[in-house]
Amino acid sequence: MACESEADNLELEADDGEIESRMERFRYDNDLISAEEMEAWLEARGLTTGEFQGYFTRDYWLHFLKEKVAPEEVDLSRIDDDMLGMLECDPFLSRAFGPLAVALSRRLVAHAAAETPPNEGQVEEERRQFMQRTGLDPDRLQGWLESIGRDQGWLDGMIEKEVSYRLRCESVLTNERLSRGMASLRLTLTRVKLETVEFDSTDAMHEAVLCVREDGLSLEEVAREARYPFTMLDLLADDLDEDARQKLLCASVGELQELSPAPGIFRLCRVLSKTEPDIADASIRSRIEQRILDTHFSDASSKDLRWFIQ
Repeated sequence: MACESEADNLELEADDGEIESRMERFRYDNDLISAEEMEAWLEARGLTTGEFQGYFTRDYWLHFLKEKVAPEEVDLSRIDDDMLGMLECDPFLSRAFGPLAVALSRRLVAHAAAETPPNEGQVEEERRQFMQRTGLDPDRLQGWLESIGRDQGWLDGMIEKEVSYRLRCESVLTNERLSRGMASLRLTLTRVKLETVEFDSTDAMHEAVLCVREDGLSLEEVAREARYPFTMLDLLADDLDEDARQKLLCASVGELQELSPAPGIFRLCRVLSKTEPDIADASIRSRIEQRILDTHFSDASSKDLRWFIQ
């Protein structure tokens, strides 16, 4: 919203063709080819064509101005109707709604399955963390609830569900499950360090291979001389597509690998190191925990929830 406002202040003109292109990509990604299909999709979610276009206009200005604009802090007790309208619209169009719905479903399942309700101390600690996280204070809490159309009973219920969910997660993430998860994900959680150069043709890439193997040049030297993009990467194999993952995990340290991440782009990589996962690494542990919880709640939710997909 701040980026869009800044564009208005500067009297900037949006590229209508670019906005239209973003809208078309969304439609095709969601298999909404005809105008009738698009209108039905919007209507099922309580959205209008104006809100649809408005989202992609805001997204356009966010892309171009986010580095230049510092939005004002929002007083949560004074959220207006326009902002709430956007909050009802944007999760669907940004694809954030699905993960939010899944997160809520897990809290409902955990709360319904709890043998005993959370105790007072657990609830108060969760409430304290919520207030700290949102920056709310007791004096503004009632104003915030009214601005979003909720009451104290709703908030108390949500906090209890959050406690139930956290306790369920703690009971599921045992050392034994973490060890089994580590063993099953050992390859995909291998940390790979590599250097890459992107070329615009296979001929240019093959010439670079000869320069490295025959002339002893480094990839960085080849990229600098030919003016191609050079990058150092440190990532998990899990973040690669299937083809790249298989090639790089099978490659020896120092070996060159040819990849084609997209049409017209040819990438030459050299593996610098491969490190097996360590549970003490916070990013590794987080991935393992997420896989365990995904499996656990998928099984639990299949018995207790019914999803209605529109």
